[in-house]
Amino acid sequence: MKNFTLFAAALASVSFAANAQTINSSWAPSPGMSQVYHVATLDVNTNLGGAGAGQNWNFSNLMSDSSYTENVVAASEAIGASNFPAASYAVESSDGTTDVAAYFIADANAWSAIGGFASTPLGDILMNYSNAMTILQFPASLNSTFTDDYASEVAALGISRTGTNVSLMDGAGMLTTPAGTFNNVLRQKSIQTYTDFTGIPLPPPAGE
Repeated sequence: MKNFTLFAAALASVSFAANAQTINSSWAPSPGMSQVYHVATLDVNTNLGGAGAGQNWNFSNLMSDSSYTENVVAASEAIGASNFPAASYAVESSDGTTDVAAYFIADANAWSAIGGFASTPLGDILMNYSNAMTILQFPASLNSTFTDDYASEVAALGISRTGTNVSLMDGAGMLTTPAGTFNNVLRQKSIQTYTDFTGIPLPPPAGE
């Protein structure tokens, strides 16, 4: 099965168009933004469309299985903020019982995840990246690519992950979704290869 996420935020489309299919650091999220994510489960054989310039990706018939909202806030205002003094901002979400804040750094060169904090009914959980995971390097345009090594851990649970993210801006064109049609869209293909360590005396699980 594949998961396909629709970014139902008009601000994203406006920013893409303003940058003429080149994304720079001004595109990174900022406090006050809110995004609704719709998740659709697709068959493994679903055609996700072609790569290259001038594409017309039509997903107007996608049905949303679930949705959730993320709110961008100042890093200092989010739960667990004291653990991430260098963060540029945080993204908060909640399912009604568990509150989560993900922390990021955005500068002129890159947009990176540096950790997260969750407040759950069973206690607080802290995740740190000892080597931040780059989400996007700036500027990004068609055929831009980067490779990034990252490492994270949840020390309280004895869980850690090391991995490599290979990213390519592999297409540009028009995207149609149930939320509308968006022009001057860049498509990012990101493949993460990683190994998880759980402290169990078995070969560690790996994935892509």
